[in-house]
Amino acid sequence: MEARAVGVFAMRMKWAPIHQLCNRCYRSLNKAGVLRGALQTTMASRRTCSSDNSLKPADPSLNGSRLTGRSLMLVKGRDAQDLLQGLMTNDVQQLNGGEGQEVIYSMFLNKQGRVLYDVMCYQWSNDPEGDTQSYLLECDSAISQELHKHLKLYRIRKKVDITSLDSEYHVWSIFSPGPTPPPSPGSNKSGPFHFFTDPKVNGLGQRVIVPQGSQVPGIEEVNEEDYMTHRYQWGVAEGVNELPPGDCLPLESNLALMNGVSFTKGCYLGQELTARTHHTGVIRKRVMPIQLAGNAIPTIPAGTSIKTAEGKNVGKFRCHLHHNGLALLRTALIGNKLKVTTEDGAEVDLEARRPSWWPQETHK
Repeated sequence: MEARAVGVFAMRMKWAPIHQLCNRCYRSLNKAGVLRGALQTTMASRRTCSSDNSLKPADPSLNGSRLTGRSLMLVKGRDAQDLLQGLMTNDVQQLNGGEGQEVIYSMFLNKQGRVLYDVMCYQWSNDPEGDTQSYLLECDSAISQELHKHLKLYRIRKKVDITSLDSEYHVWSIFSPGPTPPPSPGSNKSGPFHFFTDPKVNGLGQRVIVPQGSQVPGIEEVNEEDYMTHRYQWGVAEGVNELPPGDCLPLESNLALMNGVSFTKGCYLGQELTARTHHTGVIRKRVMPIQLAGNAIPTIPAGTSIKTAEGKNVGKFRCHLHHNGLALLRTALIGNKLKVTTEDGAEVDLEARRPSWWPQETHK
């Protein structure tokens, strides 16, 4: 085992020095005793990653955007996992600190099974050998206080502390156009950068948790609107403007297709309708990318009805940036020419598109 580990270590070192080892490789090599001598002379400032090919060199052509509209909340304590497990759609036990995942996508639902908040949940334990569990929730800044109250409401007597980390960290997204997943940029010795492959869609990009006052190295910083356009082209909704609380269903919002729900973990708030819809197998509407026609950039209020050429209502407009946007539409109408009314009463043509990451059977 030790000889094999030495070989793995040598292979890894062809890509990066010790300080660039991900947690998974670090644990394996340290268990075999390979790192003992190296750590005597080198500080191992490891990065967190959730990708097996995380040791690729930095690519300066990658785009990176600071997500100013996202907040971070630490949920820590002996009963932290139990609290989140009973409220979130996904299985928090996947974040087990061993060979499991290090980030999951999930949603909080209300009692009627409608979406309240969408979140990224990161493993954030500083005491992996003890009984203290800690998770970092990334959510829309507009509802961070509401989410905090929601967690406190159901905490009851559980041993859990809930605190904001916005003063300590902020969130970045790293992405590149096209279907190929971007490689992880190199670690930076000047601060604890935490890299995570976005679990929603393969190729969407990466999340980076960055200390306040720092910037992600090895990328070209772009405007946050570039990240929004990237998401819209992929057909991925995020935040309360695109997933209005209490007004949308999780499976119509592609929660299952984006690895955000477990149908085997047991009960959680709002589970009944979600499980029933899943097992019937009938989801006629989904959030999908749309393209607006014309050269002018229209203003279209969220919730505006989308109609066919014959005037039949077939869905609702969610959001747009320039000519790219998202809408909740019947999947049978993908590729059809549709119309939506702008704020000043004019009609604009739009076309719904099928995301490349959807399974073929969703196109009905």
